[in-house]
Amino acid sequence: MSSAAIPRQDIAHWRALIQDGRATLADQFFQRHKAPTLLRQHAQLIDGILQDIWRDSDMPESAALIAVGGYGHGLLFPHSDVDLLLLLESEPSPEVASKLEQMIGIFWDIG
Repeated sequence: MSSAAIPRQDIAHWRALIQDGRATLADQFFQRHKAPTLLRQHAQLIDGILQDIWRDSDMPESAALIAVGGYGHGLLFPHSDVDLLLLLESEPSPEVASKLEQMIGIFWDIG
């Protein structure tokens, strides 16, 4: 994807994926009552969405998006923050800084 804005329908799509995925996980939890499974599957749900956003944001190959905290351990509580580290090789160019700003805005917009 170019440095042009990511379409709003993509943001709505990712937000819906999170909401629908969380609803499905909650239903499964209340049927089986297996908290460790819920925490792993919730982390996997968020992983998939963040990977899509990362790909669409067209970050340089030297950049990395790293999960930290409980999420970094592959366990994410339903109402927990998603702790991330953005690792860059050097000071970002204005173009990369713009992409980072847009991506962080998307993270905020999708909840």
